[in-house]
Amino acid sequence: MATNAEMIDEAQQRLTSTMSALQEDSEYYEANRRLTTLGTAVPPEMRALKANVGWSRLYLDALNERIGVNGFRYPGSIDADPDLQRWWQINELDQEAPIAHLESLIHGRCYVTVASPTPQDIKLGHPRDVPMIRVESPRHMWVEVDPRTRRVSYAVRFYNDPSRQVPNNQKNSYTLYLPNSTINYDANSKGEYEETGRVDHKLGVVPVHPFFNRERVSDRFGRSEIIPELRSAQDVATRVVMNMQAASELMAVPQRLLFGVSKEEIDPSGGVDPYAKYKAFMANILTFGSPDASAVQLSAAELSNYTTVLQELAKHVASYTGLPPQYLSFASDIRRSH
Repeated sequence: MATNAEMIDEAQQRLTSTMSALQEDSEYYEANRRLTTLGTAVPPEMRALKANVGWSRLYLDALNERIGVNGFRYPGSIDADPDLQRWWQINELDQEAPIAHLESLIHGRCYVTVASPTPQDIKLGHPRDVPMIRVESPRHMWVEVDPRTRRVSYAVRFYNDPSRQVPNNQKNSYTLYLPNSTINYDANSKGEYEETGRVDHKLGVVPVHPFFNRERVSDRFGRSEIIPELRSAQDVATRVVMNMQAASELMAVPQRLLFGVSKEEIDPSGGVDPYAKYKAFMANILTFGSPDASAVQLSAAELSNYTTVLQELAKHVASYTGLPPQYLSFASDIRRSH
């Protein structure tokens, strides 16, 4: 059987291996995923343009708003249990439950821990007979589930104590949740684990409950609700908006071709005025004294092709997610019969 230190090391390795995927989930939800330009249609000077398309956030927020908890009851009872409702209210789970649901939708998993109140918690007003129920992010916790029993074998929560320093800015404090004990550890300067506190609750089960989203037989740890189809559509839409930005920057104003005009006529200041060329570019009327001067005007860029693509992508997103058309700003083609 693995030692407590080996459990912490194993949990840390597994959590580290998932961090890049968790970061990607957050980037799609926050619409902060940075796409590199292909370079075929955008000049190098404009490849720093950034677009934010928030379809993932729109979808997950719509789902989360529809999830509600009315109460809890024991088997055989038809009424909500008042003690459980009291626990819910004291732990402010009306505010915390939506956070847990959203975290599970974004990352595919989220955790809830149960612990006895500490003397400090009781001093701050938490009732002695009510457990502390807290939501934990999968970014800071790893839960090991027995594949046979489907029960939690152990869990480790990682956090930093700002007053203590460890090598390479690693997490320096840990809480190990076991079936009969909850143990706190600190890492010393050598990377060894020193026990700093223990609660022998003897519950026989690990006081951690995982919330998994989109579980499968082959993946019991859940999957993000931001499905690959939605990610792909959001990526394409982001590129379309980036290209539309570039087109509007380069060709939103009608272009002019001038012939038989000297540089001095365009910039009479001789280079002193840094905006002389821009003023000539934006001017409605251009007059030159040269008898050989002539001009040709090209029409401004037509951006409707970009908006058409975005509308088609929005329809695909609606079919993937089930969102109403008005959520994605396009009209439905469905006609109701009377």
